[in-house]
Amino acid sequence: MKSSDKIFPIVFFVHLAVIIYSIALAQIFYFLLLCVWVAVIFKNKEISFNSYDILFLVFILLRIVTIIASEYPSLSVIAIYREIIFYPYYFIAVYYFRSKGIDGIKTALWVSLFAAIIPSLYAIWSVAQGAVGRGASFSGGYSVFAVHTSFMFAFGLALFVTQKKPKIKLMVTAGLLIYAAGVVSTYTRAMWIAVVLCVLALGIIGYRKTLIAFALVGIAAFSFFSSVHERFLSLLDPMHSSSGRLELWNAGLELVSRHMVLGFGPETLRAIIGDRSRFFDPYINSWHNEILHVTIESGIIAPLLLLTIYGFSFFLLFKLKRPESLENNNGQFEFYFILFTILIIIPSIMFGSIMLSILNGLVLKFVLAFYSFTGEESEILKRRTWRFRS
Repeated sequence: MKSSDKIFPIVFFVHLAVIIYSIALAQIFYFLLLCVWVAVIFKNKEISFNSYDILFLVFILLRIVTIIASEYPSLSVIAIYREIIFYPYYFIAVYYFRSKGIDGIKTALWVSLFAAIIPSLYAIWSVAQGAVGRGASFSGGYSVFAVHTSFMFAFGLALFVTQKKPKIKLMVTAGLLIYAAGVVSTYTRAMWIAVVLCVLALGIIGYRKTLIAFALVGIAAFSFFSSVHERFLSLLDPMHSSSGRLELWNAGLELVSRHMVLGFGPETLRAIIGDRSRFFDPYINSWHNEILHVTIESGIIAPLLLLTIYGFSFFLLFKLKRPESLENNNGQFEFYFILFTILIIIPSIMFGSIMLSILNGLVLKFVLAFYSFTGEESEILKRRTWRFRS
């Protein structure tokens, strides 16, 4: 095995671990990983792809076209450095999954889960001590941390459900409680909803005792922490507690018809929204809805591509189906990973944007690469290999 082949998984793991710690480190190791991956591809003189990979590539190309055709090119060019250069991570993750298989994927999940423990404890402690109002990691802010920790919760659940060893199951449970508490500390309601959906799904598939345990922890947090109590009650009145999102979405919908084909271009919100003082947050810099976001920036085709990319997960769930016996591990991991991660993705794109994010976007691309890999393993997608001469 050549040196680049040995280095590749190591750099891949290190990159996964640093995502939640520092945006600077995440970018440095991403570019190192990209260089190693390119070296591996050229040494092996081949690259593989399937229809899902091509669909993802088409979305990238559309985003590039809308940068070129932007109404405000000086603003949209920023998307090259904040978005476009990070899309290859999807293909890097796909390559890793294909070369290492399910065991390699589980190893990558363990790396991510262990790495997220310290930032989660830090966020919980910071909020408990009153040092900050909302829990966050060392870089990226509370919103980024909330989505990342929610994904860790989903990863942990997939391993929990398919784990047979009691000691490891107990260890995963402890991690799940820490991630859940980390999400609660961010006071990010969309991610609260995501975690609750995952816990409810866990109860439905047969883990009622675990569901009750999480419910008791939630009730305790609701009862003893007034800030959690107040924030939770705001969910009961979404119209009044929308933080100005309804007004923002209405303003965005009015703009869609003006540029339906290629949109206004990425990173143009500030230029096209006009007077932002009319909104709840006058410093708003996101549409807080991924589908609306890409529609305004890249036209009507972009959200159709995006919904197809996400929607493939539901098709996979239907094809895989839940194994009749929870004792049978064949195909379970793929099913539960997809089930729990899509429950995180849905609230994330309804009230924010993860595809266009740097840190959360990297984790999302990891998840989407798993969907591509699972599609091949289930023989739903056919892989083709392009061989070339260097």
